[in-house]
Amino acid sequence: MQRLKTAKEVCAWLMKMGYMVLFPFLVVIGGITLYALNSPRAEAKIDGLPLFALLVWAAVLIPAGIFVCRLFSRRRLLRNITASLRQRDYFDPDSAHEVYHDGEGKYLGIDINNGTILYVHKIRNGAVDVVAMNMSDWVGSEVEGQTLRLFTKLPELPRIEIVTPWAQRFSDTLGVLIIKHRGSSSPFSSHVFRQLDRLEREFDIQIPRFA
Repeated sequence: MQRLKTAKEVCAWLMKMGYMVLFPFLVVIGGITLYALNSPRAEAKIDGLPLFALLVWAAVLIPAGIFVCRLFSRRRLLRNITASLRQRDYFDPDSAHEVYHDGEGKYLGIDINNGTILYVHKIRNGAVDVVAMNMSDWVGSEVEGQTLRLFTKLPELPRIEIVTPWAQRFSDTLGVLIIKHRGSSSPFSSHVFRQLDRLEREFDIQIPRFA
């Protein structure tokens, strides 16, 4: 599966960054146009001002609405996938050991009882990583600020990372679990692997298979 951004995705990302820079100015200009439209002063009656105000607020609200819709779509997909994979014997973390990053389309959960980890990442529309691991499937972790990096044994995905205020606590928890569950082998990975076809059909997505 293509993991690097395509030229189209790079252009979309640049446009998104440009819009984020322009957004405050558009809001200010939109506020000024609304003030002028409601002003009783004669000099505020400018030809074409209503159309200009409409265009400015369309430039503010339409992209913002698309962003919110996409955010809720990612949020719903992440929660549906993780809910469908929860099972007490394999993976059932408490809320203190899982994090959703809806903006990046990522989820990381750690089941401290079973010694299992689930990582879900919406790579792009229609493509989602679903990675199930036990304590023998990763080789180390790293914390940089609020970013937790987990180094795996998967050649196709050697590193996963997620931003969370609890990055250091998660890393410390993993350090304890790898000692606690040393030598144990959970069938969680094979259990999730058997569910991938069902997840693809149910959520109309493509999930890459890892060796």
